[in-house]
Amino acid sequence: MKTTLILLLTLLLTGISKQAAGQCPSGSKVFTASITSIASGEVYCASSNVTGVTGLTINTGGILIIQPGIHVSGSGQLTVNGQLNILDKAAFEYSGSAVLGAFGSGVSSAINLEKSAALSFSGSLTVNDPTFGQTGSTSTAHITQKEGSVVEICASYAQNASAFPGVVYTGSNTDGRAYFITKGPATGNGFSRVSDQSQIDWIATGAVANINEGNATYCGPNATAATCASWPAGLSTTSCFNAVTITESIALPVRFGSIAAQFRSGQLTVDWITVNENGNDHFEVEASADGTHFIKIGDAVKSKAADGHSSEAFSYSFTWKPSATTGFLGISAISLVFLGLTGRRRRWMAVPLVFVAVLLTGLNACNRSELQVINNGETPLFVRIKQVNKDGSFEYSKIVTITRM
Repeated sequence: MKTTLILLLTLLLTGISKQAAGQCPSGSKVFTASITSIASGEVYCASSNVTGVTGLTINTGGILIIQPGIHVSGSGQLTVNGQLNILDKAAFEYSGSAVLGAFGSGVSSAINLEKSAALSFSGSLTVNDPTFGQTGSTSTAHITQKEGSVVEICASYAQNASAFPGVVYTGSNTDGRAYFITKGPATGNGFSRVSDQSQIDWIATGAVANINEGNATYCGPNATAATCASWPAGLSTTSCFNAVTITESIALPVRFGSIAAQFRSGQLTVDWITVNENGNDHFEVEASADGTHFIKIGDAVKSKAADGHSSEAFSYSFTWKPSATTGFLGISAISLVFLGLTGRRRRWMAVPLVFVAVLLTGLNACNRSELQVINNGETPLFVRIKQVNKDGSFEYSKIVTITRM
């Protein structure tokens, strides 16, 4: 019943989006393993996992989009003279070498990684200079990365341009971090630089020659976990295709340590530890009688980290008596109806607002029912923590079962 009411309320207030999340752009073609060339003006889109790609060329003006959460893998030679866009939490793993940019073409090209995206090459990556011989050209050939993304080059990396950096951070979180990892020799033309931004964390586990870090956060050459303070979990010096594992280890802006909850004398206490926080604003505790349907309880708990960022561990504690939040949704429903029927609001708003009130009252009944079960201790109580970032995005902790004392 609760799920149905929430759905109806959502449809009434916001409508149904015609384009589902992760849907490919209109007019794009379906990308499959049989595609070996993407011509100028063509847009291909991978909306399901693709394996067995062989010898792919993305020509100038061509675009390949890998939708959020989708994995694409292949082998052979990869040539990118157009755009390769790897969206949130998507991955491109290639058992072969790659070339980015056409030497002296005067045309820009890019490999773009969105949040928590992963890119791995078992072979080399060569970045050519499209501005060579092109007076006044502002064209570029580089990789862009947003927060939480990881680029892993397991063989050599050659940055053959000095007019622009090899990697550009494009994340909205100025305190975010993206990893650029070179495991083989990293070389340049003597004036080449990896990045102009400190949010790019360059870890070079191999040799480095004729290329500098620019303003990138740098650890190398021959970096190891023992010598590199920013070494991410999941990075290995003896194997390739670590990028996906690394993105998973750094995806959450808050890493939770232990979480414990107990119910004693009519009061719920939840204690938890954060290992690190990045852009965190506050926590909200949610409770459930069945482990599936959760409701927010009590007040939010502000982050203890300075400006929401810390690599230090913090301990938090939350207490709540179940009777404190009952009746809230009912009051909200009545208020909505009152506002809809008074003042200079249009008369047609009265009907939908009354309908909203009915739905909210139904939700209130559901919430009261759950709260009564929690109060009476008829079933185990489940708790989870909602971690809310400064930008409004959020993640959930694991679900824990309360200990009744």
